[in-house]
Amino acid sequence: MMTSYLGRHAELYDIIYADKDYSAEARFVHEQLQRHRRGAVVRILELACGTGRHAMALEALGYSIVATDHSEDMLTVARARAAVTKSQVQFRHADMRQLGTDFAGFDGAICLFDSIGYVRTNEAIEATLSGVVRALRPGGVFLCEFWKHRSIASGSLPP
Repeated sequence: MMTSYLGRHAELYDIIYADKDYSAEARFVHEQLQRHRRGAVVRILELACGTGRHAMALEALGYSIVATDHSEDMLTVARARAAVTKSQVQFRHADMRQLGTDFAGFDGAICLFDSIGYVRTNEAIEATLSGVVRALRPGGVFLCEFWKHRSIASGSLPP
């Protein structure tokens, strides 16, 4: 996973993305979960949660969220924000490529902002997706945002 901006990634992340509309994106995620999940969606697992803004926006829509990130620095920022807002989001350190069996019973899982792009090999993608499948209840939905979705769909990505 990435440590960037000379170790200041977490510190600068919210400044760089200050204009990002996390609430609107959370509403879109909500609509997609409701559309594709059979049955109620209550618990969501977020992979690569960064500073926790999507997680808290989804919590505001009524979801119970477990949000993970590989970066302790990002989680420190997320937990501080959660403490200020009295959020109940559970922030956990985890590598999406190695989700343990303690991640289970989720109605939905999300990986937003092209974070899946940090997973660089086919084997690591398979491990990530296998972990997500294990974490989901039967009928669960995994929403994954790709920035290069048109290139993927057209088959025009370079090898």
